[in-house]
Amino acid sequence: MTLCILAKATHEIWKNERIRMPPAKRVVVFKYPEVERILLNFTADFAIPGSPKTYLDPVKPLVINNKPVKIPDLASDPTTLRMVEKSGIDVTPFFQSSEKGSENVIEVNYIVDRTAMIRMELGRLTMSLEVNTPEKIVARYCFFCGASNKLDATYCSRCAKRLEVGGAQTTVCSNRNCQATIPLRSDIRFCDKCGTLQEGVGEQKTNMKQCVKCGSSIEADAKFCSKCGAVQ
Repeated sequence: MTLCILAKATHEIWKNERIRMPPAKRVVVFKYPEVERILLNFTADFAIPGSPKTYLDPVKPLVINNKPVKIPDLASDPTTLRMVEKSGIDVTPFFQSSEKGSENVIEVNYIVDRTAMIRMELGRLTMSLEVNTPEKIVARYCFFCGASNKLDATYCSRCAKRLEVGGAQTTVCSNRNCQATIPLRSDIRFCDKCGTLQEGVGEQKTNMKQCVKCGSSIEADAKFCSKCGAVQ
């Protein structure tokens, strides 16, 4: 079995840095073969002495690769845009990534009063990106003892039982981050994909059966599948 988990990497784009004439611009290169999700966090602080009329652009505050990004719950009143802090903005569709490396241009726009243009500092900007990527881990766990085995193994290296087992009925792994389908048998104690101990699988879920169409675990007396709606 091949287990896919999410690996997280954080990229600091600006780190409480001084910004001058707009737009503030940076280029970040992503060398990920595959990206699951990218979340953006930022703080724009224009509330500094001598720059009373500088504020985040309410129309086009953030642009990634020439595409405007909508910032949730962003006020339109300039007085509330002098200090803006946002986190967890999903910007996945705006970025490009490849194994060889793909450039991504990030721009932050803000409105500046003419009298403040000569200043060395108009504000400070902090921005980071949390990149979640699928990371493949090759492992096959024993249904019976939970030991980790190589992908091509036939028998468990610890208990010597077969790794390929079947069953007339199935259930779902108790690990919410896994939810793999495993055979419903009283002698099976672990999930073969994540290795999680399945407490009371055989004793508590024997009143389940497998859907004749999609294979989902449903109540033994169910006339219809709760997932696909097929008649049983």
